[in-house]
Amino acid sequence: IEATPVTVNVQGIRIETFAANPSSGIRSGDVITLEWVIEGANVESIEILDEEGNVPVDGDDNPIDPRVGNAGSVEVKVLGDVGAGDDTESYTLRAVGGGGSAEETITLDVEVALPIIDTFDTSAGTSTAYQSASSGLSMVAR
Repeated sequence: IEATPVTVNVQGIRIETFAANPSSGIRSGDVITLEWVIEGANVESIEILDEEGNVPVDGDDNPIDPRVGNAGSVEVKVLGDVGAGDDTESYTLRAVGGGGSAEETITLDVEVALPIIDTFDTSAGTSTAYQSASSGLSMVAR
């Protein structure tokens, strides 16, 4: 019995590009575009998660729903940690297709506005320690 070699060409899936536009000068609350190009097999599913493992939101605070395909884009609202000064936010693209999967992560520098004391009133036994016009956050001490 003679063995005959067989060549099997399995076309995997790989992420050619995963980028943010803009990729710099980003402030917390900005809406950016995440863009991708996937090579190889047809894409069966796409998932984008933030660094906490959550689905990011769009400019209207709705969870994003990226279209399945070998190329695409989605708008994402960047959320930095309030009071952190400078921060980073990471997004991970995971694509599945052709019996395999690929994953790519990008990390962006984000400027986060620190809370600003707009008012401070100690009358009537209640004090508002700070109220930020940009974030809508306030702290009350009694």
